[in-house]
Amino acid sequence: MSDATTQPYSPEPYPAPPQPGASTSGTGPNPTGTGPGAVPGRPGKSFLATWILALLLGGLGVDRFYLGKVGTGILKLVTLGGLGVWSLIDLIITLAGAQRDKLGRPLAGAENRNTRTMAWIVSAAVVVLGIVLGAVAGGSGPASTTGGAGGANVGAGTATAASPAASCARYTDSIAASDCANGQNALADRVQAKADCSVKYADAIALDKCIAGDDAAAQTAQTAADAAAKKAATIGQSFDNPNPAGTHSQMQSTNRLDGSQTTYEEWFDGYTDNWGGYDEFEAPKAGDKYIAATVHVKANDAGVDASTVAYDADLTGPDGTAYDQADVYGYAGAMPDVTLGAGQQAAGVVVFEVPAAFTGGRVSFGDGSVFTALR
Repeated sequence: MSDATTQPYSPEPYPAPPQPGASTSGTGPNPTGTGPGAVPGRPGKSFLATWILALLLGGLGVDRFYLGKVGTGILKLVTLGGLGVWSLIDLIITLAGAQRDKLGRPLAGAENRNTRTMAWIVSAAVVVLGIVLGAVAGGSGPASTTGGAGGANVGAGTATAASPAASCARYTDSIAASDCANGQNALADRVQAKADCSVKYADAIALDKCIAGDDAAAQTAQTAADAAAKKAATIGQSFDNPNPAGTHSQMQSTNRLDGSQTTYEEWFDGYTDNWGGYDEFEAPKAGDKYIAATVHVKANDAGVDASTVAYDADLTGPDGTAYDQADVYGYAGAMPDVTLGAGQQAAGVVVFEVPAAFTGGRVSFGDGSVFTALR
């Protein structure tokens, strides 16, 4: 039997659990979960969640709200992610695994290199896709930066830029719509403008003014063109809008005895401003002169009295004064007193005594229904 004294069993006491806020190393609380004084069981925010929010909604500061950084999240929101620059920087920091939450803890899962590599590849693909879609839709550069980082505005996997088909729907002209679909927006605008202006303006000058965007000038040009067209439609029917000399006018004569009608052509040319065809005994009175013009008559129907229709001619001066024909009875160049058969024609001089200062004037014939300028 051993004479050694047996000591009674005394179990070791369990250590007391750490109290909230108590330091385990004498250096104060450390909530990061790593390093000296770390508080176990309190992991940081998710890397995947932070990355996705930074990529898709970084311009709105949602990633910082998720990390508990409310102040900088609001600042990031009102600056639209620092016009994209801040959003891009936060995305790169997250992808590099250096992002921390409000308590300074690293993101859970950021230590996995394979996860971060996958995130880098997806981020690059999304940014490139956003830029391409923005360039196709707008034809003038990268897509909007109001969404995630890197110049892409992507949400729920769909680009927010309008599709080419939607942007071309505003062109109602088929050619303009085709030009738009081929990416020729400037050409499409010009073609559509021409189509729209063609509906309002028929005059070429007015159309050019409208296409150039000067609608007031276009209206003025169209008004002038309409007035000219209206006047042209009534040429020969008034003193101030006569036929040019030499214009053939279609006329109709009614026989005063039996009421029969015949048609003929009549025209004037050969204007003489100071005619001297008479002999000295047939000179005009003092202060006057004779002017003369040659009248032509061509019968369409048989039975046209050439001298009668020629005698219907009267002269009107620029001041509106009317002058009757002077008597040229016996003058060899006067219209012969003949009745024309169908297709036959005759010509002769008609003479008017006018003031010496008279020039130009209009000849009216057919009871004043037709006017022709003498020169």
